[in-house]
Amino acid sequence: MEVVGAAVGALVATTSKLLCSCVSSKTNTTFNLHSNLAAVEQEMKSLTDRKKEVKRETEATEKEGNEIRAQVVTWLKDVEMLQPRVNAIEGQMFNNKKPSRCFLNCRKRYRASREVEETLEEIKRLLLVVEKFNDGVGSTSVPRAVEPVLGTSIRGQTTASKKLDEIKKALDDGVQVIGIWGLGGVGKTTLVKNLNNKLEKDSTQPFGIVIWATISKNFVIKNVQTRIAERLSLEVKTEESEEGMASRLYQRFQKEKKYLLILDDVWEKIDLDSLGVPGPKVHQGCKIILTSRLKEVCKAMTTDVEIKIEVLNDDETWQLFCQKAGDVAHREEIKPLAEAIVKECCRLLLGFMETSLYLIRLTTRPDSNNVAWFLMGDFLWTYVNCRTT
Repeated sequence: MEVVGAAVGALVATTSKLLCSCVSSKTNTTFNLHSNLAAVEQEMKSLTDRKKEVKRETEATEKEGNEIRAQVVTWLKDVEMLQPRVNAIEGQMFNNKKPSRCFLNCRKRYRASREVEETLEEIKRLLLVVEKFNDGVGSTSVPRAVEPVLGTSIRGQTTASKKLDEIKKALDDGVQVIGIWGLGGVGKTTLVKNLNNKLEKDSTQPFGIVIWATISKNFVIKNVQTRIAERLSLEVKTEESEEGMASRLYQRFQKEKKYLLILDDVWEKIDLDSLGVPGPKVHQGCKIILTSRLKEVCKAMTTDVEIKIEVLNDDETWQLFCQKAGDVAHREEIKPLAEAIVKECCRLLLGFMETSLYLIRLTTRPDSNNVAWFLMGDFLWTYVNCRTT
């Protein structure tokens, strides 16, 4: 009996210790659990807010065609994986509020407390990591929607202003590819530069980005690609092939809702795919303006509208010439020859105007005498003969 009594006593003592331990553990765990849950809720809210900020930054960076830092990608994945854990903990806590036996309830709360503590530590770690992203998640330089280009203003030129309005109307009417053609020097580039600069000043212009690229007669695809890539704030890789850059440009353009590509001085058909430009058939927000001396080139580029630029009339040419030359063009001894040059040369080839102005300005020099007259006369004679041969 003594042995049995001793065994029963030992069993009772052990059971009492377990019960006391359970009660004590339950009390401590419950206290820690509630405080940690409150901390998880508060810290998780901070983490979620930071995640939204980082996502906005990554979207802006990707839109510019730049890569996201690997550390940022990993951080975002870790935050995504953490959210289900937090949701599960909240659900488990709700279930644990139901009545149950002391022993089972104690065990569940202990495990839950450990899980909450580990989750809280992970949240705090991620909040520390995100502080390292304050200098950016990648290359976040945002290109200007429109960059101004240097060019002569067409203010006061009735004919050119009407043509500019015609181009703008074509853009507004939903035309996607516009060809501007006419003889060399007639003012196609000047006109399109004025369009570009008007868009730069227009806060309501619809394009996410306007890109200017000069093609010229013997153009090199890689050089044009480089110009476009720089405009898009896309990294230029020296050793990259034309195909590789075209692929990256193509992907970058797809991130723009609406863009305008201006191709100046086009001499032959350009394969937009080889260049890396998704054309209107692929990208509904794409619009292209090209200038060329030949209407056939515009047609080859499948333009929707071809706008011909004509020579200036005599009055407009003289006004433009006087704007450039200044008062010297009205001097009695200069005006007849200046008018002859304007009539014979400048109405068509505006490039000759700069030469004419230089010659006119020679007359203002004290030692000019008849030198400028001779040079101007010789210039005019040479040009007239060139046109008749």
